[in-house]
Amino acid sequence: MRRRVASALCDPVVNYKNRLIGNFGWQFTLMMASAYFGVKGALYSFNGLAMLPYYKGKGVSGTDYQLYSSIARAPFSMKALFGAVSDAVPFFGYHKASYIVFSSILGSLAYVVLGSFWVSASTAALLFFAIGVELAVVDLLCEGKYAELMK
Repeated sequence: MRRRVASALCDPVVNYKNRLIGNFGWQFTLMMASAYFGVKGALYSFNGLAMLPYYKGKGVSGTDYQLYSSIARAPFSMKALFGAVSDAVPFFGYHKASYIVFSSILGSLAYVVLGSFWVSASTAALLFFAIGVELAVVDLLCEGKYAELMK
């Protein structure tokens, strides 16, 4: 009985994964899984949950925290600019992939600096901004890629 229930729950997921790989390839499926579960899931949650304790540890007031938090979330308001630039100016011949890699490196370096060095609150806001750029660019350009493939 237990095996039948587990099989009934897993079969639709496995079938969906197989159809996705069959239609779009394993590279695209892996990119989307890492973008949605890794970047948009784990990193976005981690970034949002880490900001308040980080600034509290630095003794930042509530009003200053709101300012720094707004700076960190500003890249999501700039998604149209990121999309226009990536469409107009390809890096190394790629419109989306190179921007995703570049923003991922930028965000990763920002995480390393935040975790490894003491920085002022305003510098931390710029580093959280860089992380926000990674999140926004990966989100936007992955959406653009699957929209391109769906048509």
